Amino acid sequence: MKSLLLVLALLIPLPSTVPLQGDSKVAAPISMIQVLANPQAFDGKRIAVVGFLGLHKDGNILYLHREDEEMALYKNGLTVDCDSPLTQDDVVRMNMHYVYLGGIFDAHHVGPLGSSGTIKQAVNLVLWPKPNRDDVQR
Repeated sequence: MKSLLLVLALLIPLPSTVPLQGDSKVAAPISMIQVLANPQAFDGKRIAVVGFLGLHKDGNILYLHREDEEMALYKNGLTVDCDSPLTQDDVVRMNMHYVYLGGIFDAHHVGPLGSSGTIKQAVNLVLWPKPNRDDVQR
């Protein structure tokens, strides 16, 4: 019985991974607060986060909150280097919205605006859905 459980455990994919292009995987989203508070723990690791995306001429930053973008609080964000260029449609759709993305975190590269690190080879950039307020219990 233990052998059967072990085989099943090895065959069933873990729910904490999200497939990317090819056979690579990225972890389920972690809190940006964790990355901002302890960047060395994530340095060189593949991460996935949700944040507010500001696409700027000087650099793209994923902020913890919308207000951080409005107040240009670059240290409350991570520079984003996309794996492939964004189309104009992507820019219109994603800029100034909350998004999910994954990539490899570099704690030492702060980007041109002085963020708290960089997500390199960013992939799977998707809009984060707004919650359905009818589902929220009060």
